[in-house]
Amino acid sequence: MTTTAVSRRPHARVSRSHGRWQRLGLTASVLAATGGAIGVVLGLHNGLLFLTLIGFVGAVVGLRYPAIGLLSVGIICTTDAPARVFVFTGGFLRFNTFNYWLVLVAVLCAPFVLRLGGATVRTLQLFIVYLLIGFTITPDPAAGIQHVLNIVSTFGLIVYFVAVARDTEGLYWLGVVCGVTGALVGLAYNLQILVLPYIDENAWALCPVTAMLAICLGYSEGGKLRGGTATLSLLLGINAVWVFLSASRGGMMVALCCVLFITMSISGLHRRLGAILAAAVIVAMIATQFTGMTDRALFRVNKLFSSQWSAAGRTSGRSDLLIGGLYISRQHPLGVGTGGFAKTWEQLPLLSGQSGFAAGEYKQAHSAWVKTFAENGIPGGVLLSAFLLSFTVVGWRSRQRRLFHLGLLVTAVLAISFAVTEFQSKGLWFLVAGVYAEMERVQIVAILRQLMPAEQANRLRRALTPRLGHAE
Repeated sequence: MTTTAVSRRPHARVSRSHGRWQRLGLTASVLAATGGAIGVVLGLHNGLLFLTLIGFVGAVVGLRYPAIGLLSVGIICTTDAPARVFVFTGGFLRFNTFNYWLVLVAVLCAPFVLRLGGATVRTLQLFIVYLLIGFTITPDPAAGIQHVLNIVSTFGLIVYFVAVARDTEGLYWLGVVCGVTGALVGLAYNLQILVLPYIDENAWALCPVTAMLAICLGYSEGGKLRGGTATLSLLLGINAVWVFLSASRGGMMVALCCVLFITMSISGLHRRLGAILAAAVIVAMIATQFTGMTDRALFRVNKLFSSQWSAAGRTSGRSDLLIGGLYISRQHPLGVGTGGFAKTWEQLPLLSGQSGFAAGEYKQAHSAWVKTFAENGIPGGVLLSAFLLSFTVVGWRSRQRRLFHLGLLVTAVLAISFAVTEFQSKGLWFLVAGVYAEMERVQIVAILRQLMPAEQANRLRRALTPRLGHAE
């Protein structure tokens, strides 16, 4: 009798956990779908405002109930790029509102955050410290503060991923919620694109890209649930279409990385071929409904490789920014100071190979790589490279196929994204926080035990034993 009761306990705990995540995930998915529907019917701005408000309410509640917080923050991160244009325009909701909240969360949870370790966090901390040193010489400290704020907020995101330290099923529901958000916000955007204010295609693409990254995080968990893989595959295909229609070439490359990751995650040749065929059908069905945008996307891809255009024309002026960044880094091997690119660019002469794009203007680098090497020199570039590579190294050293693939995904996605955007995208740092939490789950659990009262820590240990097993 006693043996039977003990053997059933882990199953009972898993069942209760499954039911809890299912209820929360379905509720969050319905709210995300409601926000998307509002965006389609009443306008994208109203839909984004609804999603932003419920996301922030959930994020606040998440300080007490982490599972609610994680799903809510997932919604905010997915809508972050368009919300910065259509919602965070001033007043109560300012441009940096989400950054401020995440930094506050990191400060409130400082005992936990300060105990975090591992190669990825250590290299990120060193990079942040070096950026702070750059304030001693920067000509534009205000821009530097914005720059650092975007990166430091990552620690607030890591706090929310504590929710899946005990049960990783939450990652599946995170993928569903973010996937639904990206799919319906993308539909609203593409239906209304002709009447909406302009938003840079690389910025907009980060909305469906973030949804795809969240789906990658939860894909292996989806395989453990009935219909989970099919649901995530469907959402991945829809968001991939929105990335393509955005005409963002950097976004397309990141989306391709996500598709390759999912393909590697599917076991069995027949299942892989079936998933690829299903995704191709979805892409074809949706893309044919937006033929004008499809033509524009194909034109921009062909333009990149066409000899009829200059380098500046093919890259929308980014080649000029790259030339200017290389010139600045040669003149200042240690950099011009954190945030100093735009002011330094204003004073640059016309250089060989440049077209005159944005000459004499206060212009940001639009590339984290260019920005880092120009502002923080070779040491800054080396630290940033080490941070990206640390995910692949840690994943490889774990000897776990899934973690190695996740590490490769982070390295590839950040390397590509940082070529066309700076550090402001919350979707990229959301991926960083999620993969870090997966790679260091045992460490995170150990930290939580240290911070908990003894009785509560013992209950957590007993609950985690069936999950972590020999990993501890």
